[in-house]
Amino acid sequence: MPKTKPFRQLAEKIDADPARRARVDEHKRVMLAELRQSLDLTQTELAETLQVTQRGVSHVEHEANPRLATLSDYVNALGGHLELRAVFDDRTVELSLPPAGKQR
Repeated sequence: MPKTKPFRQLAEKIDADPARRARVDEHKRVMLAELRQSLDLTQTELAETLQVTQRGVSHVEHEANPRLATLSDYVNALGGHLELRAVFDDRTVELSLPPAGKQR
């Protein structure tokens, strides 16, 4: 039987250590902002595509735990698509996301 831990247990360890939580949050924030910047887009330009405010884009980039639907919309607005997979020792399962822009 594989030695796996529930995600909640892993998240609790991160949440219990403020410095660790801050590192994880900073990594996610930088990752989204760097992705946008690598495509030579400003927050304002991306906001126009998403039909939100620049402040809304900034919020997503700084959000500690954004919803998958929000990330999917963000990536779609950059011209890509988000893929989600569950990886196990013996298999990988592709998980589906709702269509971009669909009300959740």
